[in-house]
Amino acid sequence: TAASLIRGVLRESSPEDGNGLSKASQSNNDPPVAADHSAGTAIVEDRRDRNRNNAKATRVRKKAYVNKLKELVDGLHAERNEDARRRRVAVRHLAEIQDLRRRVVRTFLRNHAAYDSSDRTGWATILEENFWMKQPVTPYRSFRRSEIQKQSRILKGIDAMIRDSASMSVMIESIG
Repeated sequence: TAASLIRGVLRESSPEDGNGLSKASQSNNDPPVAADHSAGTAIVEDRRDRNRNNAKATRVRKKAYVNKLKELVDGLHAERNEDARRRRVAVRHLAEIQDLRRRVVRTFLRNHAAYDSSDRTGWATILEENFWMKQPVTPYRSFRRSEIQKQSRILKGIDAMIRDSASMSVMIESIG
């Protein structure tokens, strides 16, 4: 079209410098073109500053979030380690209790099998005074009628255990 031809001719006749401004507009000091250029530069600079500030704020928030996650992970690790330590202590304590129970049962059976009427202290080391034991009523053992309750024989205290031990000894001796 004619308008595009005229524009092309004008471009060829007025050489531009590297800024995209024609020498004619530079020589005339046309303020609207310079004002538009400086206003555009200011807008671009403002955007860059806002983007830079937003990026910095984002990095700060991200760093705070990551630090908070690290603290949370450290806290969870510490909690897990404490739980593991408690489990180890509980297992060790349970093993000690089981070992003690085994020793008490062995001592109980040893004392029961080896009757010694003078060994009240041996029984006292493994039994409390309020100890009681339930046994079936049997015709081949001697015992007091007061020990029978609800068709069972209830032994109460260390002295009753010593009497039962004596009864067991008499039964074993009678077998042969």
